[in-house]
Amino acid sequence: MPLEWNQQKDEVRKAFLDQKAELVTLPKGMKLWKLTAYKPSKNPNIHRFTTPITPWWSNCDPFKDDKRGVKGVFKDAEAASKLFLAYVRDRSAVTLEWNRLTYYMETSLVNPKEAFWGKYAPQPVSKNEKYQTLYDGVYYPEFLGGWPDAFQLYIPNLQTADMTPPEWFSSTDNKALKAHFGI
Repeated sequence: MPLEWNQQKDEVRKAFLDQKAELVTLPKGMKLWKLTAYKPSKNPNIHRFTTPITPWWSNCDPFKDDKRGVKGVFKDAEAASKLFLAYVRDRSAVTLEWNRLTYYMETSLVNPKEAFWGKYAPQPVSKNEKYQTLYDGVYYPEFLGGWPDAFQLYIPNLQTADMTPPEWFSSTDNKALKAHFGI
């Protein structure tokens, strides 16, 4: 049975600009990425995805209206002289309470998956007034997201079996990220 937008939770719909998203089928082999606080295992044989798996992802390669993929996002952060994690936090509207964005994680789909695709809705940087402008040495705007060229994927019912074992890098290790992206 296909996914239906009107059956998604209110908080999911509100995460998309104007509460609109397009139902898409992601192909087998599509590479996905995210920044996460989830700590990787030092043992490469441990998959380290636990149920429930977060449904929020971004496309590694250009997809639909996103012409740059993660490599383009990384290059944009460097061109703006911003930390990758700070640039991603603002672009992807990830509030300070939601995620520390400590690690870059990348995986591929083993099976085609239905997902919702759309733009990020702006979010307040934090509910805590103490962190309204400065956090971890980075100044953030009052509201994150709302960028016209920033898109997200919401993949309900994602399971460990749907993904390859992830690759991990520190989100602040530009040397390792550049090597991974072939820059």
